[in-house]
Amino acid sequence: MDIAIKHCIINIDALTRSVSGLMSSGGKLQQVQDVPEEIWGMINQMLNAKIGSLILEYKLLRTLAEGDTEVKSFIETLNPFWEEIDKYEPRVLAMKYFMSESHNRDSDFVFAPWWHEFKGKGSPLTAHDIQHLALISVLSNNILCSKYLAVIDEFTREQHEANTEFVLEMQQRSLEPSLPGELKAKRDAIFQEIQQQLP
Repeated sequence: MDIAIKHCIINIDALTRSVSGLMSSGGKLQQVQDVPEEIWGMINQMLNAKIGSLILEYKLLRTLAEGDTEVKSFIETLNPFWEEIDKYEPRVLAMKYFMSESHNRDSDFVFAPWWHEFKGKGSPLTAHDIQHLALISVLSNNILCSKYLAVIDEFTREQHEANTEFVLEMQQRSLEPSLPGELKAKRDAIFQEIQQQLP
């Protein structure tokens, strides 16, 4: 299997796990009374961004699979999923770029209010649309993982070995009792310097 296809499978699994985690968090929040509307908005924005990234990975996987008969044959079994995703793609990507990431800037970083991107593509997604896409993404990833579990397991082992030192360093730094005070002192110094420069 081509390394680029492996990378797609790895990214699709990671993004889907993230989507699943966000969905789980949303489910837990539904059991809590008086959750601020902003929290739901943030969860939906993050889901938009992740689902948009997922769609881009799936598109790349389908393109790369054209050169691999075995992978292409398996991926074609997911055609009902692709057909459903394709219906939403323009609006999902519009929301990804203009609401969840670059905030009113296009891919060239030119200021462009987000609603411009929806012209001719339909309205932004509702919370029900987002949930629908998230759930079918999780289901399709389960099928993909069952086929290519060895690829994901191999990367997971490599990742664990490679990032352990960084995780330990971060954990150790987080436990330093002097860190909050040091960072506050830096902030105070920055603001003081700015105030001195103001007319």
